[in-house]
Amino acid sequence: MLSFGELLRMFIGILANTLLCFWRVTLRLWLILLILISIIGCSTKFSDASSHRYFADLIGKNLTLLRAQKLCERRDNDNYRALNNVGIIEPNEYCDLKVIANLPIGTKLTIREVKEKWVPMAGSSWYAIGEISFNNKVHEFEYLYGIFQIRRAPWESSEVPLKRPLPDKT
Repeated sequence: MLSFGELLRMFIGILANTLLCFWRVTLRLWLILLILISIIGCSTKFSDASSHRYFADLIGKNLTLLRAQKLCERRDNDNYRALNNVGIIEPNEYCDLKVIANLPIGTKLTIREVKEKWVPMAGSSWYAIGEISFNNKVHEFEYLYGIFQIRRAPWESSEVPLKRPLPDKT
């Protein structure tokens, strides 16, 4: 017959083994859950912002550049662009690959849509996506409207503020 001390040691051993096994399973489940949340939650998401009051009047219309710009080819890398590797930038901005054209005042363009790019831990940025005709060629482009604020685009009049608050969801 087993003594009380031996029974107690056996019971504590079985209990400790059971808890250790349970802890390992729980830890594995938490690790799997954390990996799934990271994969799902940390992916970049795009949404259509074309109907927002800042942009709705510009979509599909023939617009004219009111300030000179550069048409620039950029790296095929999400850190440098959102959807298109050709962008419209200010004449004094750095173009990392090649300047396609210097765009004078009066150049015609069309905005097809405005996209919001949401990146976890970084927030949202807004991009105008459109087409511009220059030297008998049509180029698709993107224009970064802003990250922490929306700036006046080169086709918007001086009546539009230089900087506007971020678009809300309405």
